[in-house]
Amino acid sequence: MQDVIVSHYEQTVPFWNEAENTQTAKKITHKIATETKIPKIGVMLVGLGGNNGSTFTAGILANKKQQTWESKQGT
Repeated sequence: MQDVIVSHYEQTVPFWNEAENTQTAKKITHKIATETKIPKIGVMLVGLGGNNGSTFTAGILANKKQQTWESKQGT
């Protein structure tokens, strides 16, 4: 099995030449390498500074560090 998937992307970018008042296009090639190892979790949070986002993040970190706390229902 491969460790990375490699793909090539060609992008055409417009450039403006002030001296000649003309527009030209330049092709740029990108090499994109993506690891094949799948992460355990991936979450996109909108509004991380809000109550829900920060509570969610704290819960994920507490679970990762195996932390517990007391509540009315117990540990």
